[in-house]
Order: sequence, then structure tokens, then C-alpha cells
Amino acid sequence: MGYFNRRKQEKEGAKEALGAVQHYTDLADQLKAKTSADLGTDVDQLMSQGMAAMSDGSAQQMMAQAARANRLFQLGVETPAVVRSFELGQASPLQGGTPARVELTVAPPGGEPYEATAEQAMHEQMASTLVADGRVIVRVDPDDPQSVMVWATAPAEAPAPSDAGPAERIAKLAGLRTSGVISDAEFEEQKAKLLGTPPPAA
Repeated sequence: MGYFNRRKQEKEGAKEALGAVQHYTDLADQLKAKTSADLGTDVDQLMSQGMAAMSDGSAQQMMAQAARANRLFQLGVETPAVVRSFELGQASPLQGGTPARVELTVAPPGGEPYEATAEQAMHEQMASTLVADGRVIVRVDPDDPQSVMVWATAPAEAPAPSDAGPAERIAKLAGLRTSGVISDAEFEEQKAKLLGTPPPAA
């Protein structure tokens, strides 16, 4: 009887172990599915890309780009530049953003403009703002002017304020009078000053 009881317990233990393995396998599948949904890509495919990158030397290239980006982040000098042209690749979590190749004309203050190329993984929002002939801010390696990265989109230059003529100012005064900000008498007085004529008699 002892032998049969022991065999029965062993079978039940094996069954419980298989059930636990299946339970954790199901949990792993659920986690993988959730991660794939969060990343917007298949985790198995992402891992395959990573293995392929390691096998064809792309991993070393990515590490070199990461090291260069870190140096530019730490030591780079912010400098205005103009985008001559750009190419965007397919966004990938493995690369940390959208791969971009940006041809630039860098314009260091007090120096001669020169051409350089930035190759980097770029945040999707920044990549969407790139336009040919658009102004950007780049970080330049002080020891290697050709080592650059796009840092920010430069704001457009504000147009120089124009000196409004008398007609435009009178139109604005008329708007103020219509809205009740100034009275008819104040409107006529200011209008006379703009036209250089005597104010109307009170």
C-alpha cells in the first residue's frame, strides 16, 4: 500500500508542477501580448531585429552613435543651422525613435557657415517639424565641427514691426470709438493730430 500511495503522490505532484508551468506560460504570453500592444510592434519580431543587429554589426554602430550623442549632449555647443534636406527612416523602439539623416548648413556665430550631416535617432515629434530650408538648433562637438546633432527646431524670426500709417491708425481709432472705448470728441481730436489739422471746435 505504501508503494502505491507514494506513486499516487508522485503523479499528483507532477500534475501540479505541470499546471504551474502552464500557468506561468500563460502569464508570460499575456505579458508579451501587452508589451507588444504598448510598443506597437511584435515583441518576437523586435527580438529578432535585435539578434540580427548584433549579428551584422549594427549593434556596434548603434553603440557608437549613442556614445557620440552622449558626448554632444554633455559638451556640444548650441549653434544655429539650416536644413538643406533630410531623410527619415521607420520609427523603431529598438533604435529609440525615428532614424534621421539631416543635411545641414551650420552657421556658427562669428564664423563661416559650413555643411555637415547629422545622423541620429530623433523623437517623432521633432522629426515631424523638419522642413527643407527650416531653421534648427544643433549641438556641435567643439573638437569636431562635423560631429553634430539636431537639438531643437528654431523659432521663426519675428517680422520687424511696421510703422502703421495715418489711415491704419485712424481705422483703429474708429474701432475704439465704435466699441465705446473713446468718445466721438476724442476720436476727432486724435484724428486731427494724425492728419496734422486743427482739432474741431468744441
